[in-house]
Amino acid sequence: MRGNARIGYAVGAVSRRHAGDFALTNQGPKMKKILVAIFLSATPFLCYAAEPSQESIEKLLKVTQTQKMVEQMIPQIEGMMKSVADKEIDAQNLPPEQSAEAKALSASITKKVIPILRDQLSWGNLKKIYIPIYRESFTQEEIDGLIAFYSSPAGNALVVKMPIVAQKSMAATQQLIVPMMQQMQKAVAEATAEMKKPAEGK
Repeated sequence: MRGNARIGYAVGAVSRRHAGDFALTNQGPKMKKILVAIFLSATPFLCYAAEPSQESIEKLLKVTQTQKMVEQMIPQIEGMMKSVADKEIDAQNLPPEQSAEAKALSASITKKVIPILRDQLSWGNLKKIYIPIYRESFTQEEIDGLIAFYSSPAGNALVVKMPIVAQKSMAATQQLIVPMMQQMQKAVAEATAEMKKPAEGK
């Protein structure tokens, strides 16, 4: 009886081992299916991070009227430079002749500087800078969403009215610049005077 029991135990062990091998063999196709399912489920996330195309970025720049805003920026800078310079000269209370000479010199400098700004900040130069930045900063889905927004009435209103907002903001900022410059000049004069006192005491 013991011999038969041992034989039965050995046969059972062999049967169980082969059954396990058979189960593992059958799991091969199942595992492949699971891996494929996992990969397919991750595909939307890979697509979401897709790099935006050159064409879509250029379309976004077009609907946001970026070129127009850049071209309007130079005259605004020119006007701000002249306004700040004139106010600074007037704040010095110079004699009329010296004030006129100072303003003429400021105008001459501005006249030479503006062409340099126009050349360096041309749309051709800035576009080469913008496109890689947009490509690194946005996904294709985000670019498409922005195009849809700026093509809408609300988006178009934002594009049209932002230059006006910027111009008014710049004008309001100029009112702060002159007093600030005067305070800075006063602080520099006081610091210079304080440094001279120890030297004079020696």
